[in-house]
Amino acid sequence: LGGAIEGHLKSPLDLLQGEAVRYQRLQVHPARGHQLYRDLKVVDCGNVTTDLFDLQEHYRRAEQAARKIFDAGTTLITLGGDHGIPIPVMRALERDETITLVHVDAHLDWRHEVNGVTEGYSSPIRRASEMDWFGPIVQIGIRGIGSAREAEVADAHSYGADIITAYEMHEIGIKQILDRIPDGGPYYLTIDA
Repeated sequence: LGGAIEGHLKSPLDLLQGEAVRYQRLQVHPARGHQLYRDLKVVDCGNVTTDLFDLQEHYRRAEQAARKIFDAGTTLITLGGDHGIPIPVMRALERDETITLVHVDAHLDWRHEVNGVTEGYSSPIRRASEMDWFGPIVQIGIRGIGSAREAEVADAHSYGADIITAYEMHEIGIKQILDRIPDGGPYYLTIDA
């Protein structure tokens, strides 16, 4: 869905042209020996064009594209761009069913605004907390102070976010982390660094 921050503009294209994304399918699971992806169809829907002079228009287009994909009953995987991109995608997920948000990142991303921008790379998790269709929030790997001050940490705790720091993650291991993610889905997974 593209990015709007300098340095992130080429991210989706770089990912698709580089080593990060391969459309090769393994036919058999290397350890278990059973067939994989038997009924999986992957379609590249292209990029939403970035408008550097009107970020709100860019986000409106991204939300519109995501809604169209979700309305078709499909799963959307977005790649590249800055971490403001999940905001229009999360808006497009509006439904009566509660969604569990799983956020893997070094940063908390609970800022209300940065330099007057409320829908940017430091605020997607706060924006999700304001959407009625999101319920539990589990944040994994938090270690950077870059996007959070004491007030943001307090707001996340007040909401009920389960914040698992990188240090705790290494102490307790992946099994215990997975046990803290509520069962039942649906889930929205967002990964940043």
